[in-house]
Amino acid sequence: MISNVKEQASKNAYIQKLRESLIARELDSADCLILAHQDDVLAKRLAPISKYHRTLAIHESQAEWHFDESELAAAIGWALREGGIRSLYICGHTFGFSKNPLLSDDRFSEYSDLEKNKDEIADRLWMLGRLMGNQKRLQNAKNHFADQVHQILELPVVQRAIQRGNLKIHALFFLAQAGTFMSFDPNSGEFSPLIPSDDRL
Repeated sequence: MISNVKEQASKNAYIQKLRESLIARELDSADCLILAHQDDVLAKRLAPISKYHRTLAIHESQAEWHFDESELAAAIGWALREGGIRSLYICGHTFGFSKNPLLSDDRFSEYSDLEKNKDEIADRLWMLGRLMGNQKRLQNAKNHFADQVHQILELPVVQRAIQRGNLKIHALFFLAQAGTFMSFDPNSGEFSPLIPSDDRL
């Protein structure tokens, strides 16, 4: 059984990257794992966390966040068991669910082409449609992120670590247009503006 686990870990690309990160930084373990949507701006905003923690990070498109017997779930489990992780930052993004056609801007493009050069009323209608589309996209992205956070919390290895008092979860949602974060509380299901008390974010 142990040999099977080791073999699976050796084939897991996420685990290999985490191991390589530890070796490159000459660390035996880390105390913080960041799982974040793949985005350069978001990565830079999260970088200050490394000033306060020995961090490991997985930057992957949210569209690829699957936790049902997946390599990503296995990597989270490995980090908790072998990496010494005590804090898990889960970082979603406004455009983390952009592959969903309901959330793309394509449905406005035809309307835009027809209306944007007409009179002021048509322009205002186009802007209203655009705003409503953005609000719908944002709400769906937040709902999708909330579902993903709950999926992570349902992982047995995560549940055990929380129950033992060995793991703290921080769920953050990045508003790309504003460049700010919202904090997500999985217990209440509420998103609230994050006002940092220091320069960590």
